Amino acid sequence: MIAVSYNQKADHLYGYASDVVVAELNRVSYPYVFRSEVTRVISESKGSPRLWTIWTFLSILWKYDIWVAFFSGKFFKKSAFDRYEAPLLKLAGIRIVTVPYGSDVTMFNGLQSRFDWLGRLWQDKAFYYQDQEAHNAKVKSQIAHFNHWADFTIAGDHSLAPFLPKYDLNFKYFPIDCDAWKPLYETGNAVPLIVHAPNHRHVKGTDVLLQACERLKQQGLKFDLQLVERVPRNQVQEIYRQADIIAEQFIIGVYGLTALEGLALGKPVLTYLSEEHLQNPVFNLPFVNTHPDNIEEVLKALILLPQLRKRLGLAGRESVERYQSCEAVGEVWDQIYRHLWFGEPLRLETTCIFSPQRKSRPLCEDPRQPEFWPVDVKDLLKDICAALDIQSLKGSEVY
Repeated sequence: MIAVSYNQKADHLYGYASDVVVAELNRVSYPYVFRSEVTRVISESKGSPRLWTIWTFLSILWKYDIWVAFFSGKFFKKSAFDRYEAPLLKLAGIRIVTVPYGSDVTMFNGLQSRFDWLGRLWQDKAFYYQDQEAHNAKVKSQIAHFNHWADFTIAGDHSLAPFLPKYDLNFKYFPIDCDAWKPLYETGNAVPLIVHAPNHRHVKGTDVLLQACERLKQQGLKFDLQLVERVPRNQVQEIYRQADIIAEQFIIGVYGLTALEGLALGKPVLTYLSEEHLQNPVFNLPFVNTHPDNIEEVLKALILLPQLRKRLGLAGRESVERYQSCEAVGEVWDQIYRHLWFGEPLRLETTCIFSPQRKSRPLCEDPRQPEFWPVDVKDLLKDICAALDIQSLKGSEVY
């Protein structure tokens, strides 16, 4: 949800009047989206919420040309008026674009994955969804609705694409505001600090990280680990800035906004990437491909080799500026808008994100091999292998 304001900034860079309308803000006990980041909050309006919803909907019919919505993004949910919403938007000449954010398209339908991310997600969400069949039916209905009415659908990544019967484009549609996330390549910490910010522990693989860190501490490696949970977002950035390593997720096979924030801050970012992501150049950013089978070795190399951390951090910042900044993502959205409104052909190969010069990543998962690392490590490979061969550092001055 946070990245919606980044999309708005990207729109503005390319000359579009762009507003963010939400039903409400922050239903949890800590703020993660701030009022200044959205244009209108329906629940803040005085009087009947239903009347203000109707008023907002009518103003959109009158004022706007393109509506970008999540698959759960209806105005009149659980209302008899629900069936007329999309037809009225279309009748007003509005083009509809749908994008998924995650749970709005995720179904527990037996989809297989390497580390069973759906099974782990159910462990996190069972208390909320309660009934898988009811949840699946609701999501299936949402997808069918927008598949029928949308003029353009973006899948978002390879974890969400399998749930969509059809889509027009698959790329990470939201940017990171590089101006707001200034890099800090060297923290000066006495020992390396690993930061992990799980919103759902099972599906992000928090247990995998904790177990690996415990084993490394038993071997004598010196480092700190900080878990960031239920922290107001205006305090999170400084915590990330002081990190030497950002550990995002180790189960799903895709990267999210936290990973992009880590790259923008100039940090090495550990996240598991599925084969589909590694083979798709559109998703090629210099993340360290980390999962339950290699996490201990990856952590050991990064903890022991500050020069490797810095090299990854520099590459990450450069890459995210080029391929996932507001300028880069806005360039693609500009083509989508022109395609929908003026009928211009999509020439995505002219954009940075879809440039033919971008290459796929090797499928190598062995940190001892140079092709595993998303940066050139030929001069560091001897040190990497030496670090991985260390069995115990107890009593050593090396950290």
